Amino acid sequence: MKTMKKSIGIIVAALAFCMLFGVSAKVEAAAAPTSVKVAYMNPERTKVSIELPTISSYGYEVALYNVNKKLIATDDCSFYASFDNKIRPNKVYYYRARVIEWGTKKAVSGWSKWKSFSTAKYTVKQAGKTKAINIKAPKMTGVKYYKVYMSNYIDKGFKYLKKVKPGKKYKIAKTPKKKGFAYYKSYYLKFKPVLKKGGSAQEMFVYPFHFYKIYY
Repeated sequence: MKTMKKSIGIIVAALAFCMLFGVSAKVEAAAAPTSVKVAYMNPERTKVSIELPTISSYGYEVALYNVNKKLIATDDCSFYASFDNKIRPNKVYYYRARVIEWGTKKAVSGWSKWKSFSTAKYTVKQAGKTKAINIKAPKMTGVKYYKVYMSNYIDKGFKYLKKVKPGKKYKIAKTPKKKGFAYYKSYYLKFKPVLKKGGSAQEMFVYPFHFYKIYY
């Protein structure tokens, strides 16, 4: 009898162990996505697309939130989530993603880390007839200040230029190397919104400018 009770106890324990790890394996069948980024935003700042790595057998649920991390919308996708008319200019948004089963839509991974992007519209224009530019970054909820970077190339070589406050106009007459601007040469500005909650929001747009001699 003692031997039988002992055997039953071992079987029950083994079943419990299998059930525990079976459920755990089902819940954590896939790792939370790590490579999640904004891949496209229209110039009007009303549509955004979020790109994820391709994954076999599963799909993704991508969730979009406002600056207070209140859910706005979700999209189930294979590797490219789109949100049309869910965003507006001069706002900060958060997003994250998780892996789901296509048939049941059940989550099989935890959420990815929080990420953010900006829909800011900046002012960048020549300051009259001078070799200088006026820039202005908008006031946005959640933004502490902006870092401004400059390059002679649209997609590389950006150097830190200065920090600017939201809503304030600045006149810039020199490059990051403290040199004056040249006529008929291209320059590019990129802004990085630094958030009050920490970190910075992804910014999609680069602002080109150049100087022409004005004779009138």
